[in-house]
Amino acid sequence: MSVDAGSDLVVDEGSWVSLDGIVGGVPDDGSAEVRWSAVDRSGPPVELVGSSTRSSRFFATDDGTYTFRLTVSLDDQVVTDDVVVTVGNVAPSTSAEAAPTTDDGLVMVNATVSDPGVLDTHTAEIDWGDGTVSSAEALVQGSGWAVVGGGHVYGAAGDYLVSIAIGDGDGGEAVASTLVSVGGAGAPQPLPGVALWADGQGTLRVTGSGTQVVGTTHSGGDLRVTGSGKVFAGPVEHVGSISVNEGNELTETPVQVAPSDPPVVFELADYEPGGRAALEAGDDYHDMTAACVSKGGNRVWSL
Repeated sequence: MSVDAGSDLVVDEGSWVSLDGIVGGVPDDGSAEVRWSAVDRSGPPVELVGSSTRSSRFFATDDGTYTFRLTVSLDDQVVTDDVVVTVGNVAPSTSAEAAPTTDDGLVMVNATVSDPGVLDTHTAEIDWGDGTVSSAEALVQGSGWAVVGGGHVYGAAGDYLVSIAIGDGDGGEAVASTLVSVGGAGAPQPLPGVALWADGQGTLRVTGSGTQVVGTTHSGGDLRVTGSGKVFAGPVEHVGSISVNEGNELTETPVQVAPSDPPVVFELADYEPGGRAALEAGDDYHDMTAACVSKGGNRVWSL
């Protein structure tokens, strides 16, 4: 009886990996037990699909080194063989977009990030092209994606090349650049990103007129769009029902989806007096608790 787990493999994160073993000298009646198992790893846990067959596979969520063992048992005989799989990091990809400015010199820039490493987290460094470099955190991020953004006030009008370097925490980096014109370029334009996200079983109501939503609109319950003149330029998702008044434009067909977790969650305790975010803000923190009043069964801010 013999077993061969195959040659060692080098693969990329974000891909399915096949483990193909060869077993010899066993009867064809299925009396021999064949089993794949993970015996050592330096990366996150993986789930073997078809572990009781000669050919198994798993999805490589992140970089690391794994040792898998193919074991064949028949009566009192046990033979094994190991194979080592090295999962390499894959650099993210990114694209940047900036809003043109008015005479105040303020520029807002966003970068959308995609990454085969679904467990990677992302940070950014923004070179504003005038000698200023600042760090930025992801505004929102999920499995294999992120939106990073920042703002900067220029001291002089002109054209500047803004570069955003995205790091994935594992040594991978991507750089995107965009040209901005500072001063007299017209009214600021909206930027892509997760625009509206309402969790829970309630209703997301988008009222008024002239709103332009350029990112994802997601309602964990019903979605109601009233008024007119609104443009939804990104995906529209709803768990419950949807109604849209005439005079509003949806560039993509709305999709009914299953309930899901929001892309980012803010712990309210962090923003209460004495909370983490309140302490970090220092003198810039203002307690507005007294301005939160009851109105029509809801809690609203009266400013």
